[in-house]
Amino acid sequence: EFNVLVQAAANNDIKVLSFDLVFDEQFIDVVRVSEGAFMKQGNGQTNFESEQVAGGGRVSISIDRKAGSVRGSGAVAVIVLRGKGDDAGPTQLSIENSRVLDANGAPLSASLPAPVTVALTP
Repeated sequence: EFNVLVQAAANNDIKVLSFDLVFDEQFIDVVRVSEGAFMKQGNGQTNFESEQVAGGGRVSISIDRKAGSVRGSGAVAVIVLRGKGDDAGPTQLSIENSRVLDANGAPLSASLPAPVTVALTP
């Protein structure tokens, strides 16, 4: 098993943050997804949802702060993944379909990281 830590750095106030983590399901299984502390700053309450898309090699994550907004930097989510079977070698992880909204529901621009290659060993 290995952890994928998704982090955010925001200069503007954020109320809603969602994205998909995309992976090759031939090589990787999702073990669990948990919320990081970023959207819970100041003891904020959130609606955290994660859903693995069946047959799609992606997990969709959405976090909506119930009141107020956040800025700064920190962990948004931790996704625990596991290599499948005896397959070894490199495979890619990427973030797609990001959506970031401010406290008024207006979209904010987001810079996404380049895909990351991970080496799986049996």
